[in-house]
Amino acid sequence: MASLVLTDSSQLTSDNQHLVILPRLECTHLRGSNHQRELGSNRCSLLPVAKVRSGTAIRGVGGTVHDVANYIIHENFNENNFDNDIALLQVDTPFQFSASVQPISLPAQGEATPVGTQAVVSGWGVTVNGGTEYSSDLLYITVNIYSDSDCNDKYYADYGGLFVGDFCAGHAEGGIDACQGDSGGPLAAGGKLVGIVSWGDQCALPDRPGVYTRVSYYRDWIKEKTGV
Repeated sequence: MASLVLTDSSQLTSDNQHLVILPRLECTHLRGSNHQRELGSNRCSLLPVAKVRSGTAIRGVGGTVHDVANYIIHENFNENNFDNDIALLQVDTPFQFSASVQPISLPAQGEATPVGTQAVVSGWGVTVNGGTEYSSDLLYITVNIYSDSDCNDKYYADYGGLFVGDFCAGHAEGGIDACQGDSGGPLAAGGKLVGIVSWGDQCALPDRPGVYTRVSYYRDWIKEKTGV
């Protein structure tokens, strides 16, 4: 799974190496810069990605660089509220699997991740809510899967509830979360890619879990587009 960054002109660990690095691209605004769902906000549309870097835990350094041959954005993606927040990239040459480059399984269509499951989210985002400096090292944290009803309760008043293709994960007390710069990154549990970092109400606030794209909701769509 890939972490996407588009740019304009004590509980973190740095030994997890299962992401693919996408270098920065020129864009009018930083997509996901606030890690926040802002209805009607002027955010950058997803642009073609020129390069993918694999096999390194250091942002922009080492590993293998691949050209992107094709990309598919979900046809119903809504950049105002981030519904259907998923895209696929095809590189021009296959990845060579090694100790630092490994595939991850996908859940079946409709497969549920049990409430309370501990899942791992990783990325190179900021480590302080509202921060501006991205991590050079790949970091990861463990978060808990919320029930859809609990997530809806958290976000109903301000955002009208949860889209069916999303779910929440985090900690009720806050303090641990994905943040700015982690959007598009993976949430893994039980050896499967169960979620993709999508949006949130700032980062790591109490009773404001992160919102993730539910991969199992899109499994048939992925197969339709890729044949896999």
